[in-house]
Amino acid sequence: MKTVFTSVLVLALVGVPNLGLQAEPNSQQQKAAQKPAQKPPRELGKPQTKEEYDAYVAITQANDPQQRAQLCEKYLQDFPDSGLTPYLHQIAATTYQQLNNFEKLSEHGEATLKELPDNPVILTILTNAYAERGKPDLALERADKALPAISALQPPAGMDVALFNKEKNNLLATVYSSRGVAFLGKATDARAQKEAEPKPEGESGGEEKKEDPDPNLEAATGEFNKALELNPKDDYSYFRLGIIFTLKNDAENAIDAYAKAVAVGGSVAGMAKENLEKVYKLTHKDSLDGLDQRIDKAKESLNASAPPAAGADTAGSPSQPPGQ
Repeated sequence: MKTVFTSVLVLALVGVPNLGLQAEPNSQQQKAAQKPAQKPPRELGKPQTKEEYDAYVAITQANDPQQRAQLCEKYLQDFPDSGLTPYLHQIAATTYQQLNNFEKLSEHGEATLKELPDNPVILTILTNAYAERGKPDLALERADKALPAISALQPPAGMDVALFNKEKNNLLATVYSSRGVAFLGKATDARAQKEAEPKPEGESGGEEKKEDPDPNLEAATGEFNKALELNPKDDYSYFRLGIIFTLKNDAENAIDAYAKAVAVGGSVAGMAKENLEKVYKLTHKDSLDGLDQRIDKAKESLNASAPPAAGADTAGSPSQPPGQ
């Protein structure tokens, strides 16, 4: 599963809960009280008691993902009516992403969206998770909400605009890449289903019939290219483009895409190198002569790629954090 960035900038992008507690009653008020103090009404983004506040702070200070996940589960069990519950679901979702636990990630991610439906980070994480886990329709559904939510983001006061736009573009690139994975999944599923169908009787094995372009493969190509416009060093998108061009028997473009995935040097570099060598051998008489130079050329191309312009225009109004 491709990990969506979860740095401290996430807090700036999606807002943080207002942790202000109501003032404690003074001694005269306490003496005058005739019945036990009641919790204030639930307010989104605010704890109702000091116990809730302390438990929340302990979770945010937990560095170990396993411990943080356990504390989140305990909090949600102990304080199910807290105004902080959607934020606990958000922390749990990003934590389970780190732990590569898809079931828990999706459970807490969807719970977050019940009260924070336009949360751009959670929508992006779910889009990516559903795409990578073979749930293309769910991925595309979440992507349709993620894109406008991300586009509406504005840099918080005091935050470097260039840095903000870089992280914003990373979110958009992840959504576009995940959409590409979803369309690629739909295309490969359709191919597998077609290959499993029995051929009509009397069909000869003569001249191969040219197939019409697969709209899902074309859509996937467009989405990966959008991702690469925002993040020219997205190894996942290059790798998936290599797969698409291989399926389309376009060896030259497949070699170019795989070489760039190798040149980036990310987590898919090994698989990209393996696929690159297979395609290269097919077109170079079972030889790898010249392959290293092709990878070097890809590195030069990537280094020459200009990063997205800082300060790009954004649409919509900023998402206001709860309680502000």
